Amino acid sequence: MERERFISINGRFLSSHVLKETDFEMAENYIAAIEHNHERCKTPQAGDVVEGAYYDGKFPYSNGIIEKIHEDGSLSICYQPYIPFIWLKKDGFIGMSVSGGPFGNHKAEELVLVEENDEAMFCDWGNCGACKDGAVNFIAPVRRWRIPYEWRSKTYVGVIDEPNERQYPISVKELGGFGNIASFWTMEQLDRFCKTLGISYTLMQERPGYREYSMSHNFRETKGFWKLEDVPAGCTPIKLLSNGSVVDGYFRTTEHEVEIYRPNPNAKAVYKPLSIEEHITFQRENGIY
Repeated sequence: MERERFISINGRFLSSHVLKETDFEMAENYIAAIEHNHERCKTPQAGDVVEGAYYDGKFPYSNGIIEKIHEDGSLSICYQPYIPFIWLKKDGFIGMSVSGGPFGNHKAEELVLVEENDEAMFCDWGNCGACKDGAVNFIAPVRRWRIPYEWRSKTYVGVIDEPNERQYPISVKELGGFGNIASFWTMEQLDRFCKTLGISYTLMQERPGYREYSMSHNFRETKGFWKLEDVPAGCTPIKLLSNGSVVDGYFRTTEHEVEIYRPNPNAKAVYKPLSIEEHITFQRENGIY
């Protein structure tokens, strides 16, 4: 590993400590061991990178890591890890301490090789020992694997037959999210909203007084724009909320997402709210989104 690159990825360590030759030698020894294991074993190993999706395809990840291999050959994978601490075991392979999550167990046969020569970052305590900002980072060659999955939306529609006076009967939500993405008084309003965005929904479950639909797309909020030039080409105008007022915004529908672009409330050139009367009429006729 080049020294310049080694220094560049250890800014946090350097903010409190001084890198020494022993730190570089430690990193080089780890890298050599990982490279050796990379050459002698062509199957998934601890430290290899994995991409896939958890919770039945609803949450894709691109930089998961194999934490350990169990005695039965199954793999423990952390889907969204922090930089893992590693050590060398007696057999020459690496052991790992991984934080982050969620974690899952998978059979090695599930993994499909994507890239023979990828990279991953690891760390171990440097010359100052276990202390604040005392971990030294380094990058080593690994393989990238993929667990095939069928993409599924994490956005759904909940319909309540008899809502209380403070509830909208129809709400668009994200699994694990807070609040509503959109709320409607009638299914006609929801249908009009979906037609505008070019998306659809499918009945998922039904019980007395309640129905739930899976939406075809997820929603992604973008940073509020200050000028029209900040809005990507191919976006379509739409009236929507920003800072509690109905204004002119934009959306763009991709394969799996609806990207939402709202004007920054401080950008007076593009943030032009409807009047109170127009605001009330719009929400009564179209819902809130």
